[in-house]
Amino acid sequence: NSGNNYKAHFRIATYSVGNGNWNSGGTWYNSTEPSNSDYVHIKHDVTITSSEVSGYLKVKSGSSLSLNSGNDLTVNGDISNDGTITLNSASNDFSSIIVTGTSSGNITYNRYVNSLSNGSGWDLIGSPVNGLLISSFVSTNDAGSSPIATGNGSGAGATGEYAFGTYDSSNNTWTNYTTTSVSAAGNLLPGKGYQMATDSGATLAFTGTVDTD
Repeated sequence: NSGNNYKAHFRIATYSVGNGNWNSGGTWYNSTEPSNSDYVHIKHDVTITSSEVSGYLKVKSGSSLSLNSGNDLTVNGDISNDGTITLNSASNDFSSIIVTGTSSGNITYNRYVNSLSNGSGWDLIGSPVNGLLISSFVSTNDAGSSPIATGNGSGAGATGEYAFGTYDSSNNTWTNYTTTSVSAAGNLLPGKGYQMATDSGATLAFTGTVDTD
């Protein structure tokens, strides 16, 4: 080769062969769960029930990766998501995902939020995702048996007022969003705290991109 030296780099790839838990060998090709440097391709519905680590992660279209509450995934590389990635939580258990590289595609974090109506009180919540419009967040969660509380959770608030708002340090007050104000409210900002409450204690869905900054 005319005296030139070439160095080839190979990475081990593994892929799912069926639905199942991440830590089950039967879920994966060669019956072995991924190592912390494997390129992982998910082609089925895979659930994380413990603390896991991988290299590059690809979730194929029509497939899903779910993290149960209290569990976590560290990705030593990039995430490419064409399917569904869902993180779940409970009142005292939360899941997390850490990405050392870049991330494409949306994830959904089902974040538990306290009940205001039974006296549990407000939660101070920071958005776990990027690029989520406040109006979209409200419309997604203002339905079902346990939506964002309205009227401050007890009917005492203004008509159309959500139990979801921001703090103004200049006058030491909280201001809740309303059915009128959410349309022009912009995006939820990661790192900023928002007061929130639900009718009876429930998860609220945050859908957007992974914050890798």
